[in-house]
Amino acid sequence: MKITDLTATVVRVPYPHAFHPAWFNGQPQPYLESVVVEVHTDTGLTGIGASSTGAGHLVKRAVETVIKPMLIGMDPRASERWIIALREAALFTVRPWLVGIALWDIIGKAAGMPLYLLWGGAQDRLLAYASTGELASPDTSPELALRFLEEGFKAIKLRLHHETIAQDVACVEAVRNAVGDRMAILVDANQANVGALGGPVWDYSRAKATALELEQLGVLWLEEPLRRLDYSGLSRLCREVDLAIAGGELNLWLEEMYLLWEQDCYDILQPDCTWVEDVGQLRKIA
Repeated sequence: MKITDLTATVVRVPYPHAFHPAWFNGQPQPYLESVVVEVHTDTGLTGIGASSTGAGHLVKRAVETVIKPMLIGMDPRASERWIIALREAALFTVRPWLVGIALWDIIGKAAGMPLYLLWGGAQDRLLAYASTGELASPDTSPELALRFLEEGFKAIKLRLHHETIAQDVACVEAVRNAVGDRMAILVDANQANVGALGGPVWDYSRAKATALELEQLGVLWLEEPLRRLDYSGLSRLCREVDLAIAGGELNLWLEEMYLLWEQDCYDILQPDCTWVEDVGQLRKIA
């Protein structure tokens, strides 16, 4: 089997109303932009991969002008061979890992198996949580949590980085009072990428003080409470609080994931298979 062609399409889906992502300091986003990649083979099998992005045309150009010439003629089943090409492309292009998703799609189709079975099939059910994207509010978040609870979700993730700890805690308290013990509450501080567009940047003392407050409210985890490369601060925080510390979705490369694990930076590693590395390679970290 050989790869014969790659195509990339930019897709924009309008939001029903302006979305104000917490990680962009509430800057309004009118649509969700994704890139959809199709990898074609000489057997007729086609693999599909996708990634949401704010730079769709850059990703499309990278796929079609840099990655495509590298992969044409390769066997898509040889994952340890084509990953070298994707890593090379990642040095000077934008996030090539959605191509890896398409290549693994071909591998699964060729084997006649979904990937979760091809990779071992330890379980076939996972709990899903409702991940809110906008900065939490004590006025609107409880109603939102109750709606998700009614829809069947057993957990909700709140985005928190208000000006004061008291404001952050008030949001969690309001949700906890509304849902009681019927939902798990997760908190994302977005400190891996807050700051460039404004918004409070947490230091270690704020991260620890917040974590201690969240412990009292039974929060399950605190995500990205410090900068993504603050290995020493993250490791120290993990040692000094009982609340689980989570993160790693915007750290790059397999080696950086290993470093986060080796230095005990997180209780829960969250690599993003469209940002960090190829999904097949991330199994090595697991």
